[in-house]
Amino acid sequence: MFHATQTPVDLVCVTYEGDARLMILQMLSVDRLLDHAHVGRYVVVLNGADNHTLAEYFRAHAFPRLSGALRDKIEFVDGKAVLGGASAGWRDQQAIKLLIANHLTNDFYLLLDAKNHFIRPTLVSEFFLGGSPKTWLKPMPENWVQYMRHSLRQFRALTEDNLKVMPPTVTPYVMIRREALAAVQRIEAASGKVFTEAFADMGDKATEFFLYYAHFISGRGSFPYADAAPLGTTLYTVFPSDPEMVHELIGDAAAGGLAVFGLHRKRLPQLTEPQKADIEGLWRNHLLVAWEDAGWFLTFQDSLS
Repeated sequence: MFHATQTPVDLVCVTYEGDARLMILQMLSVDRLLDHAHVGRYVVVLNGADNHTLAEYFRAHAFPRLSGALRDKIEFVDGKAVLGGASAGWRDQQAIKLLIANHLTNDFYLLLDAKNHFIRPTLVSEFFLGGSPKTWLKPMPENWVQYMRHSLRQFRALTEDNLKVMPPTVTPYVMIRREALAAVQRIEAASGKVFTEAFADMGDKATEFFLYYAHFISGRGSFPYADAAPLGTTLYTVFPSDPEMVHELIGDAAAGGLAVFGLHRKRLPQLTEPQKADIEGLWRNHLLVAWEDAGWFLTFQDSLS
């Protein structure tokens, strides 16, 4: 079993220019709503076209609004350095989520995407149960079977029993650092290649989180996470599409049980005015103060502006 200790948990987020405003919203939410006294490092991996300019953008637009305590924890890391000079193409972001373990020292790291932000006061300890990191397992939907099959094959663990359930495919996700490293090392040893190249060879049918899961069930036979209700919900690019479902999803998030809300950047241009009002209402509960412009964060961007 893996148990959380009193050591801090690192935060990790991979971002680029198109996510910049949502990344700033995340930073504000971590500062205002997460007990960042229990956060070790807040590692922002820059995976953009011009990472120097991107870092300066965050320093100019986010840092003046953050506490000194959180600013001291934020580290900008170049994505290419994490990847070791190789590339898995458009899947670099997935590869980084495992390879970043090489750059950390604490036992656990909490992976976030730029679309994630905290929406209520949250303790780092809420991501653990009985000393183990939380997750949730669900029956395997048919549309995910091909991805799990391909991931299990990398560890020679493809059996019908191993296709019955699946772990999350989305953030927030608490990672056990030494096991992320071990998964990478096993793939490199089996392929004779660095992880990024081996990952690229897998095509688009293996995912970072399924590989991580397959590493466990192929090695020790169990997934050492506590099965619990998810702490977050997300408005994806197209799902849910029904306006009433969108309204209910935001309303459920605002009700107080969930800690993290996800808003995909590609969803922004699709939002109706009532949906924008619902989201702003969610943010006004705990996250944004009266003078802050919610519309600025709801504006779709392809470049820094």
